[in-house]
Amino acid sequence: MPRFHTPIGIAAYHDLLRLAQDEQVGEIIGTPTRVTVKGRVFWYDKFRVGSDMAQRYIGPDSPELRDRLARLDALKEAREARRRERTRLVRLLRAEGYTPIDQTTGSLLSAFGVDSGWGQDRIIS
Repeated sequence: MPRFHTPIGIAAYHDLLRLAQDEQVGEIIGTPTRVTVKGRVFWYDKFRVGSDMAQRYIGPDSPELRDRLARLDALKEAREARRRERTRLVRLLRAEGYTPIDQTTGSLLSAFGVDSGWGQDRIIS
């Protein structure tokens, strides 16, 4: 008999996803910049490294991303509270029976820069 996730587990997963997306925006160190490529709009974090300019992909343009960028200062200030809440949500998901990633996969995700613990990619939607 298949076991379905409880509404509490589903809500916790979506809250964890939202917090990971907020954390991604909170990590912006330069200036969020809109770039249009082939008619599509994307956001990049442009910053200086020594005498060179570097950029890091933030994600495709969306109302949700623009809202997060507008709240950038508040998101940076609430970083520690988000970390504690993510820890609580991961514990809740484990108690609900969600399977955590194995150590090898976790190491690979860390090497690729994925930091949410559940395999959320670095793109903010």
